[in-house]
Amino acid sequence: MKQFIKEFLMGDYLIAKRFWIFPLILWTVLVYASYQWNINQLDQYLLENAKEMGRNMFYVIKSMKTWNASHGGVYAPVTKDTQPDTFLNLPEREIKSTKGKLYTLINPANMTRQLSEITNLQNKISIHLISLKPISPSNMANAWESSIIKEFELGKIENIKLFHDGKLSEFRYIAVLKAEDTCLRCHARQGFKKGDIIGGTAITFPAEPVIILQKNKKLNLIFLHISIYLLVSLLSLYIFFRTRKQWMILKNIQNDQELRIQMRTFELEEAYIKLTKELKAHKETSDLLMKSEARLIAINDSALEAIITIDKESTIISWNHAAEEMFGYSQEEIIGKSLMIIMPETFREKHLKSINKYFHFPFGQGGIIPTIGKTVEFSGLKKDGSEFPIEISLASWKADDQIFFTGIIRNISKRKQLDKQLKELNHTLEERVIEEIEKGRKKEQILIQQSKMASMGEMISAIAHQWRQPLNALGLIIQDIKEAFHANELDQQYIEKSIKDSMDQIKMMSNTIDDFRDFFRKSKQRAPFNIIKSIKFTQSIFSAQLKNNAITINNIYNEDEDIIVNGFFNEFNQVILNIMSNAKDAIVEARVKGILGPEGGQIIIRALKEDDRAVLKIGNNGGPIPENLLDTIFEPYFTTKEEGKGTGIGLYMAKSIIEQSMNGKIFVENMGYGVIFTIYLDIYRE
Repeated sequence: MKQFIKEFLMGDYLIAKRFWIFPLILWTVLVYASYQWNINQLDQYLLENAKEMGRNMFYVIKSMKTWNASHGGVYAPVTKDTQPDTFLNLPEREIKSTKGKLYTLINPANMTRQLSEITNLQNKISIHLISLKPISPSNMANAWESSIIKEFELGKIENIKLFHDGKLSEFRYIAVLKAEDTCLRCHARQGFKKGDIIGGTAITFPAEPVIILQKNKKLNLIFLHISIYLLVSLLSLYIFFRTRKQWMILKNIQNDQELRIQMRTFELEEAYIKLTKELKAHKETSDLLMKSEARLIAINDSALEAIITIDKESTIISWNHAAEEMFGYSQEEIIGKSLMIIMPETFREKHLKSINKYFHFPFGQGGIIPTIGKTVEFSGLKKDGSEFPIEISLASWKADDQIFFTGIIRNISKRKQLDKQLKELNHTLEERVIEEIEKGRKKEQILIQQSKMASMGEMISAIAHQWRQPLNALGLIIQDIKEAFHANELDQQYIEKSIKDSMDQIKMMSNTIDDFRDFFRKSKQRAPFNIIKSIKFTQSIFSAQLKNNAITINNIYNEDEDIIVNGFFNEFNQVILNIMSNAKDAIVEARVKGILGPEGGQIIIRALKEDDRAVLKIGNNGGPIPENLLDTIFEPYFTTKEEGKGTGIGLYMAKSIIEQSMNGKIFVENMGYGVIFTIYLDIYRE
């Protein structure tokens, strides 16, 4: 059933909006992946920048240590902040100046610690040496630092990590520390040799400035990705909407084009049939003329044609035997002479002007000499000076860059004499045609009467269904009065109520009669009417028949819309009734054959405006019509129903009313589980 309705409506497959979510999801994933990748890159960039900062500080410290070590250490006055290094076992660890001031040796490690104190105090930068075997216990590496030193032993030269303690964030940079010649002065006793990894130089510095910068960049990344995401998403939705709209417009145009092609095909088929009939009639007329001409030839023994050719100077260059007999000149007498010798004086000046005008235009344009390409009548001049009527067909041709004119001439003197006979024959033919037309009109009246009788049978059945309910109600009222009488319940109020209820039922039956009488009243003249009103009126007449056969109607139109056409209201109602009646019979027959279930019958009616046309489609699901019968469905006395169940004139009258009386079009086509009748009428314009 759904398939039938879909095919009936000729539904277009539109771009479903629910599928738009998939490209948007894909776009969301891509934007999110881009954001994550950029965040990772930013984190890597942060560590690389921090590593570069640590590396720069390490190079400065390394240079200072190298300088210190290259001088064997430097001496500084012993003060509160500069005390001798107890872990430095050298004979000259302390010395006195000549004035007795005490100095202590500051080696690279001690200098690094003092430098760390200064930088930590001023810039929160901490510098210290780490080792797995330190001379000073304060330089013992922790767990993380130990793991880094082990990595140094595997070939790595530096490392950096971001630490958070809940309040502060800091970077810890460690660079490898290898033993050099200057280092062995203190570390040789530990077993180190030149090039051995002693440990590392650890630099700790604040990460907050870099983290703040990174947060700003992350915010910029978020804003950039959200902006791009929203911009592309909105643009994509706009493109989707535009594409969908254009697609739907193209689809509507395609559907309209297909419908126009069907209509045009239908019109061409009708034109072909009409042309075939006209050709047949023309052939009959031509045969009649040929017979008349044959009789004329037989009377006159011969009717040979003269063929004459002239050049552009009107000089005769070709002259056949028939021309000799027609004009009385032999070839020797006429060849080389002017055509004027056989042309009456009244035509000579006109002929010369036409020839002169012709040569002012390129060869082959035609139309300058009115007689070229046509068969016209002139007068000829015989050798003895007598004039006679001729029929001439003139053509121009070219050879060796020269233009010639050839005329085929026929003496029509004898044919003129037979014109009267031909007119009399045509008059007789006209009388026969009038007689046949009158017979056709009488046959048409019989068909109309038969159609009315068939419709009346449908209406009588409809009236019976419409009256069944009020008659049952009247019977119940009468029985109730009898029961009330025996029960002594009759009073004035009861009698008045019974009378009122009975009159309501009788009024309903009377209104039914009025509706059916209006339905069969012939429209006297064309008048504008609304086809929506016609559909609703016919459905009200036929509703009992449909309800009795469990057939539902699906109306697809706007009841408030005005679809006005100019025609005959009651006759149009009869067309709708015939189509609905046929639909009902088809559905009932489909149930008998087992094609449909008891409740499966459906009639669909769709009305709409299409440009300057009103379109009415009436479809049913009672099964298709055999394809070989579609072309004959509107012919008189043709029916697909069983014998005794159809007259075969309903659809013939429907076609006659729509196409002859209302200048419209009606055709039928199979569609899925049933058929669709389509009616086209011109919209009425005041």
